[in-house]
This record gives sequence, C-alpha cells and structure tokens, in this order.
Amino acid sequence: MKKFLFGVILFISITYCYASVNPVPVEKLQKILDDFRMNSHVPAAVLSINFPDKKLSNFVSGTVERRTSINPHPNLVTIENLFQIGSITKSFTAVIILQLEAEGKITINDTISDITKKYGQWLPKNEYEAWKNISIKQLLNMTSGIFSVTEDADFMDELAKHPLKNWTPKEIIKYAYKHKPYFSPGKGWHYSDTNYNILEMLVEVVTKHEFKDEIDQRILKKYSLNNTYYLPYEYPKNIMARMAHGYVYAGGGFSPPMVSGGDATRFNMSAAGAGGALISNSIDITRWVLLLFTANILSRPQLNEMMSAVCTGEDNSCRAGETLSSDSHSQGFSLGLARIYDPKIGIIWVYIGGTPGYYSSFMWLPKKNVALALTVSATTKESKKLLKTLGELAELVL
Repeated sequence: MKKFLFGVILFISITYCYASVNPVPVEKLQKILDDFRMNSHVPAAVLSINFPDKKLSNFVSGTVERRTSINPHPNLVTIENLFQIGSITKSFTAVIILQLEAEGKITINDTISDITKKYGQWLPKNEYEAWKNISIKQLLNMTSGIFSVTEDADFMDELAKHPLKNWTPKEIIKYAYKHKPYFSPGKGWHYSDTNYNILEMLVEVVTKHEFKDEIDQRILKKYSLNNTYYLPYEYPKNIMARMAHGYVYAGGGFSPPMVSGGDATRFNMSAAGAGGALISNSIDITRWVLLLFTANILSRPQLNEMMSAVCTGEDNSCRAGETLSSDSHSQGFSLGLARIYDPKIGIIWVYIGGTPGYYSSFMWLPKKNVALALTVSATTKESKKLLKTLGELAELVL
C-alpha cells in the first residue's frame, strides 16, 4: 500500500448517540474519537459500536469537507455520510465464493485449471498458464504468490494519470503477470490485491452474471445493507451528495502518486473492483460483521473455512503461510479476514480498508459479540493508527 502526508487542521465535532440498553462511557468514547481525528489531521471520523442486542452507539467528529478560506464552515459530518471502505470489500467477495461452494458450483480447493475445465476459458492465455495450479483458497487467503498490482509502478502511474478511468480485471491483471511470483503457491504469505481481481472474474464465469449483480442480490439487497453500495465506476450525483470528502496525502496509505492534499472523492474504484470498490457507513459495516459472525449468512462448514487462518509471518512466531490453530496467538489471515490477539481482549477479527483519501476498519470481539467500525476521510500517516484506536475503544465497552 502506498503512502501520503497531511498538515494540521482542526475541525468542529458533534456527537450522535443512538439509544442503547448497554451502558457505554459516552464521554470517554467521544474524547478518544475526537483526539484521534485531531491528532490524525483528518476532516471526519465516524464510529459505530453494535452490541449483542443490536442496539447501536454512534459517534461523529468533524466535518464533511476540510475547512478552507473558500469554505470556512463546512457541514458537520453525520452518521448518514458515506466513506469508501476499501479492502473490507474482500470479506464480501469471500462470502460470495463460499456461497457458490455451498451451492455445489465450486470448491475452494479447486484450482484455476479446474474452474477452466468446468466453465471454459476465462483468464487470458498467458495468465492462465502462469497461474493455473493456484487454488481458489490460495487466492482468498493471500498464499497464491501472485504479484500485487498495487506494487507495480506503471499501474500506479496510470491510475494517477487517469483517476476516472473504468478498469476491467483483465486490464489490471496484466500488470501483475509481468512480475515473478513472490513464492510458489502455498509456500508463503504476501498480501496481493491481484488475487481479488481474479476472484471477480471467477465469480462472473461461474454465475454468468456481473460481479455487481451478485454482490447486490446475494448480500446488499438480501440483508438490507441499505447504506452500502458496490460502485466500480464514477459515483452518481445522489451518492456524491452523501460522501464525506476524502483527501489523499503522501505517507498515509494506498494511493497512486497523486498530488498530496488533493480531494480524491471521485477516484474511480474500478481499479480495486471486488477487492475494494464498496462504499458504506460505520453502521452498515458493523451490521455486516454481525451478519457474518452471528446470523448464519454462511453455513457452519463455510464459516469454519472463512475463519481458517494462515500465518502472515509478521510477528515471527510462525512460518508465513502455515495453517494456524483456532487458539493461536499469532497474527493470521483467513478468507477475506484478518485475526490478531490482544492479552486483554483475546482473539479479535479485524480488517483495515485503505483507498486514496479514506481509511476504514472493523473489529469483532467474539467474547462479547460486539462489533466496532471506524471510518476516516483522509489518508494521513497518523490516521493509519485507526486499528489501535479501535482497540482502545474496545477496552471501554468490554
């Protein structure tokens, strides 16, 4: 993921607390959120906490746009504003794949070759020959070894030159193909956005439908996630009117080499596709987490597969790519989800999504059945610490 920087600007904050039977330390939570936003120099930050009784506590801080001499009093952000949620999209894509497995159309241990024999040619010839022995599971859990397009300088330059371009997965994966793999399939772990561009194509060849139609019908509409939209193209006016404007800064997170400090709200997320093109709000993110872990959106065998993690190798406690036990304290990555351990909280399921101008993160606390989500509207170096901030917030609601 690429990087940005941001200067110091302070904004007005306001709190929206929705009624909940769960006693929550409102003032402490709001202070943590306000301090994080101001210290991170981001215009807007929004937090939602979803409790087992499905009651919500929501907190907002800041403004929809940054304050300027031309616009000295921008509107305050509300819980209704939308944010790009980036790679949190990957958990949605993983669920679709596992639903297809439950329907008997694929298995996650099928290789790209297996899918091709059953459904016909769907990858370009060169990419097929290079990747045919990689399994669906290895694409999902980042053990494929395929090079990530977001680490290709030419691809990132093209994104910067053409921020409104509509990209197709076939165009994108060509940038990954020209690089050697990080390792042989299953022999390591490396985060690669290319994997989910390939999975987008896989869903379409298996279902004979566009990926957008599948995610809409299987998840967004079916489960009434009415503030979540898969938009791999320029945003329509009604969506732009609800967006918290996102600002991209050198040193902060994923981005092509764009002008630091620019408004990246209109950046075309077709370049991310099934790996990152969703927009949402913090309430819907927590609802999604609850659906995933408590609402039988997946059958038990598929949920177990989704939560089967491999070692990322980041803390040197295990070998990268090896399967972790369910009670392991090592950092792990499963199918579109990440797993960490905290001595005070225990095992926690998390994800961070980063796009040009936005960070978002969720945290699922299995011991308490509590979901938290935090969204921010600038990719500053300091705002990358949003997961740490979520941990501080989580300790207050345990």
